[in-house]
Amino acid sequence: MSLPYLKKADNNKSPEDITSNINASSSGSKPEATQEQNSNTVLLPVGFLPIIDSPERVAKLIRKSNKASDITIDGFPLIKNSETRHILIHGTTDTGKSQLIVKLLDSIRKRGDRVIIYDKSGLYTSRFYQEGKDYLLNPLDTRSQNWSLWDEARTVSGFENLAEILIQANNERDPFWVNAARIVFSCAAFTMQDEEDRSIKKLLDLLLTAELGDLKQYLSETDAAGLISDIAEETLTTVRSVLATNLKALSFLPGTEKNNKPPFCIRDWIANEKDQGWVFLTSTAEQHASLNPLISMWFSIATISLLSLSESYDRRIWFICDELPTLNKQPQLASVLADARKLGGCFVIGMQSVEQIKQIYGVHVAESICDLLNTAFYFRSPAKDVAEHVSKSLGCHEIEGIREYYSCNTNTIPDGLSFRGRKITTLSSFVSEIMTLKDSHCYLTQPGSYPITLHDLEQESREQQNLMVKPDTLLKRMVRLLKR
Repeated sequence: MSLPYLKKADNNKSPEDITSNINASSSGSKPEATQEQNSNTVLLPVGFLPIIDSPERVAKLIRKSNKASDITIDGFPLIKNSETRHILIHGTTDTGKSQLIVKLLDSIRKRGDRVIIYDKSGLYTSRFYQEGKDYLLNPLDTRSQNWSLWDEARTVSGFENLAEILIQANNERDPFWVNAARIVFSCAAFTMQDEEDRSIKKLLDLLLTAELGDLKQYLSETDAAGLISDIAEETLTTVRSVLATNLKALSFLPGTEKNNKPPFCIRDWIANEKDQGWVFLTSTAEQHASLNPLISMWFSIATISLLSLSESYDRRIWFICDELPTLNKQPQLASVLADARKLGGCFVIGMQSVEQIKQIYGVHVAESICDLLNTAFYFRSPAKDVAEHVSKSLGCHEIEGIREYYSCNTNTIPDGLSFRGRKITTLSSFVSEIMTLKDSHCYLTQPGSYPITLHDLEQESREQQNLMVKPDTLLKRMVRLLKR
């Protein structure tokens, strides 16, 4: 593959250097007659195309500078402690992003760091989940922990944060209905937390099917009282329709309340430095649409809980989120990314294109999120506009060259020098590189002045791939069928 990069010629000098050299050699006398002639063209780069070097040479450079991390990709080290400055994995589907995350998780497991993983496909669970040590959250999986809404949220603001994730705004819907639904949900859940017979079923029955008068009475001493005290029945019906649409995922939770497992709290797991188990937020392709609000809320709880920790530059908690755009909007994400470094949070964010993030978070927030992801792996992006964005992110841009002109007297002694700009467009060649990258090939850029590297990820053998599904999975499925 042709790798476009520009080397600066040894004889290239800055305009000031050239001018000073010529002035030094000038006799200082005024010319009797002058003529302008072009010298050989000398390009003086103001900017550069990305400098790309082999992974072997860059790895040697990183190790020589004592900056090599024990987090490696096929033996190639990331920059030491750069994980708290977060990682972007960018590219279209089936190009190797999940394969790369598996390699990262291999290194993380060896190190012993804690991890919470959003696993939309179940790939990472099948490979890394350890029964009895790790925690799985999926109300449709018999291995799921017993998770309780009231163990996670204990204040009004806590329930409001959960409501913001569960009940998503729709561009086609008047924001009044969404805000009203959030207020009703958070106030009802907060009020119910002190009741001995509290349950998700009781909460959903109250919000969705109780008589209007009963609901008003229940919320009479909360912030929602003023909202619904004089509300018409048809108006409340609209609010309830919003609640029903967004709280459907909660209806799966009562099953986890009866599995006789001890309660599991994400906030407590984040705070417990001694718990080395990983947390898997899982679904299958068939389940994802139904469970997405619930999984999004769980991931949000984890990120917000990170902010409650004391500062520590030695702590490491990884947040693995392959395909961020498939989660409900995480309103706090940009601020958490900004503060995570001093708290030991390490985010790995996967996406197919920045445009997906802009549509969900808005242009400014999306740009803030991407700016905070300092290590970036770029896989193939076949769409031209996406490839252009990637190439610019890697440092490719128009190069400003300078053409050198001499003004000489009759004795051909240069007594003047002028410069004229000339643009060389080189962007298109690199865009083509991004659009046609082979599967499992990616460009890697890291913090610091290290060259970009082009990686060809090592493929696992067929035997290793088969081990990604635990041997006892089939047996467990048979046992579940016999129990039915």
